[in-house]
Amino acid sequence: MAWAKWKLILASFKKGCLNVGSLKAFNLAMLYKWRWRYLMKPNDLWVSLVKSIHGNIFESTLGNSLWSSIVDNCSKIINDKLLPVDVFKMQVGNGRNISFWHDIWTGHDSLANRFNRLYHLEINKHHTIADKLVTGSWCWTWNRPELTGRNVSSLQAIQDELGNVLLTEAEDKWSCSISADSVFSVKGARSHMDRVILPSSNIPTTWNKIIPRKVNIFMWRFIHDYLPLRWNLSTRGLDINTIIFPVCKNGVEDRMHLFFGSSFAMDVWRKVKLWTDCNMPYFNSWEDFKGWIEDGNLASNSRIRLEIIVTTLLWALWRFRNEIVFNEHFCNRASLVDVIFLYHFRWLKNRGHIVSNWNSWRLFPL
Repeated sequence: MAWAKWKLILASFKKGCLNVGSLKAFNLAMLYKWRWRYLMKPNDLWVSLVKSIHGNIFESTLGNSLWSSIVDNCSKIINDKLLPVDVFKMQVGNGRNISFWHDIWTGHDSLANRFNRLYHLEINKHHTIADKLVTGSWCWTWNRPELTGRNVSSLQAIQDELGNVLLTEAEDKWSCSISADSVFSVKGARSHMDRVILPSSNIPTTWNKIIPRKVNIFMWRFIHDYLPLRWNLSTRGLDINTIIFPVCKNGVEDRMHLFFGSSFAMDVWRKVKLWTDCNMPYFNSWEDFKGWIEDGNLASNSRIRLEIIVTTLLWALWRFRNEIVFNEHFCNRASLVDVIFLYHFRWLKNRGHIVSNWNSWRLFPL
């Protein structure tokens, strides 16, 4: 039984999901890296070979070759808006290696696309910036003696945009607009594509590195009510013998009753409350607890520890319930709080390296 859409599993923590990542986005990012290599290493032997066969411009080619497939997929990535048009942008140095019309070096698209009318009137369509900027002025070569109408206003617009362009002795270089260090990475491209194609959840994911991964996943399922509780199973059409909570046998086994409302759960909450010695009320949901802890006056370290304690409590209740349902064991309720103590101490000591002494921690858990 699928409790959540697969895309919710793939999307990032910021979107309220499990951050597995999309293999489709990973594959497309790997393909798009060929374009970055093609631009960054123009003098490599393989680039020279590709140019001799397919031409100098990285654009769709005819045929069914491997390179044609790579180029077509890169074009599709841009056309589907998985990456921005200006994902690769030239930083102007001496202007000798930047195509004035075809490369993206000003604005979010090439000048050929943005000023299409002027581009078709241009005679020297493959000039570099250095060819066009002569002694501080732009040199235009049109295929007609004089521009008229809309072409005049377009020329004025392009000159206004390029009015502050200055050439230096530095080499021109490519930069990646979706990366903080301006260097393309498969990881960054994959994350960007995942943000575009994958859905979001209404509840952001809280992933705590101090607690084990399986407990983090349990908490995600708990918060979204994706646990296979008897009430949830019945609402999804499964024919089960009873929906009564097997521990107390005095209520429907749903999320609220198992973790907050049953006399069994409230007794565990009461003991944990006494142990932590904080003025913590009884809650009806995880959202109530989060709201209380965010509005409270606890120090940041105490808030982190208390949140881990409550997470441990919920995890212990879930394991206790499963032992009764699946293994039909008689579990000692009194020992459940000791289990919570043990889990919490082990995680703080071995994974968080926050505590080391059992006795001092037991007396002052926060």
